[in-house]
Amino acid sequence: MNIQADLVCVGAGIAGLVAGLRAAELGLKVIVFEKGEDSSYPCNSRFSFGVLHAAHRDLKLPIKELELAMHQSMGEFSNHELISTVAANSGRMIEWLQRHGVKFIRNPARQWVFAPAKPLTSKLLWKGMGPDYVLRTLGLQLKHFGGELIYGTRVIKLFHSDDGACSGVEVVSNNQAMRIDTKFVVIADGGFQANSNLVGKYITSRHDLLFPRHAGSGLGDGIEMALTSGAHMVGLNSFYGHLLSVDAFKSKELWPYPQIDSIASSGILVDFKGNRRLDEGKGGIYLANGVARLEMGTAMVICDNLIWENAGKQHQIPPNPLLELHGATMYRDETIEKLAIKSGLPPFALVNTVNNYNEAVKSGLCEKLEPMRSTSIRPSQISHPPFFAIPVCAGITNTSGGISIDSNARVLSKNGVPIPGLYAAGATIGGLDGGVNSGYIGGLVKAVFGLKAAENASFSK
Repeated sequence: MNIQADLVCVGAGIAGLVAGLRAAELGLKVIVFEKGEDSSYPCNSRFSFGVLHAAHRDLKLPIKELELAMHQSMGEFSNHELISTVAANSGRMIEWLQRHGVKFIRNPARQWVFAPAKPLTSKLLWKGMGPDYVLRTLGLQLKHFGGELIYGTRVIKLFHSDDGACSGVEVVSNNQAMRIDTKFVVIADGGFQANSNLVGKYITSRHDLLFPRHAGSGLGDGIEMALTSGAHMVGLNSFYGHLLSVDAFKSKELWPYPQIDSIASSGILVDFKGNRRLDEGKGGIYLANGVARLEMGTAMVICDNLIWENAGKQHQIPPNPLLELHGATMYRDETIEKLAIKSGLPPFALVNTVNNYNEAVKSGLCEKLEPMRSTSIRPSQISHPPFFAIPVCAGITNTSGGISIDSNARVLSKNGVPIPGLYAAGATIGGLDGGVNSGYIGGLVKAVFGLKAAENASFSK
């Protein structure tokens, strides 16, 4: 049996629902397919804190100010076209969501947060919270405008006509396959963080030690279908994530928070030979990517009591005191040498590493270290006992790279030409996060391209 629709959305996270609702609002016949079994389906949008920002800035700031912040975050990896699109449309997306019943609060950083806001706890709480409420609200609005949201259905294949344009999708539900004829497809099923084969291929061979700090729903179906359709990919080798205690694998109390980023960025991170391997000043996302690629897949954060009492308490859900309260492995001692022995690190190597680091910080020559130490995040000497060693792993939330798109969310071929009728939005797209410095613009804000996809499809019809 063949079913027809004007537009099909793959995935019902915030990007997919924004695309579907906007298209239905513009008069298209829309079907949104979600592989989750019911209205409480897990996805990263639902598990998130619900903060909408662009490089941690208020989405209602002037366009040029938003563009500058995003370019600074991404550096040489900046995609000017996509950054300009986010800056020009994120404010109106907030207003559009509000018109459809989505409520916000403003946090101290003046960012937009889905209401009701999640409590500041290390536990994974999401039922009835802002992101959960938003997905349910958008789903109801989609139905109000005549669209369909179908659960328990996985899109597995794209069809194209002889001229290369999208002509349909194949879906599987209850072990039965069905073709849906459609002129437009929006891929919005997130990244591939839950697909160990793809993570192993593109990110790290030590994917077994990459902690799954996500909903488990990002299998990369959309990315693989786009690849089969000849789409160009961008930056598949990076991810958005944070440093976690290695004991997160054993305790639900130690993920998704507390993150150990602030301590590592103020102190040092060493491998199990006692050597620094990464530039701590580039921040937690960069360090998480780096740790994931180390031979051991894990590392040790070294700090002193001053860092523990200051940087350790900076985050809203701070590692100090939550790490100790929840039983994370931590070593402490009055000397670096004794700390090394206690934590299983080579004493001579660690003492030498800490001494070299302290001297560089004291003399202001951190750029002379190997690897160099950036000072955008202020380094602190490790000189006030007791000293701490904290075993850490990398926690992956979502992959940063993905499908290459233009400003209208049209999927681009390897030749840089739009594939007719094929769009992508949300965490499945590449070009806005990642790069050599693991820049981060934001997750939920990429739903802007759901709006753009729907509007371009409506215009093209």
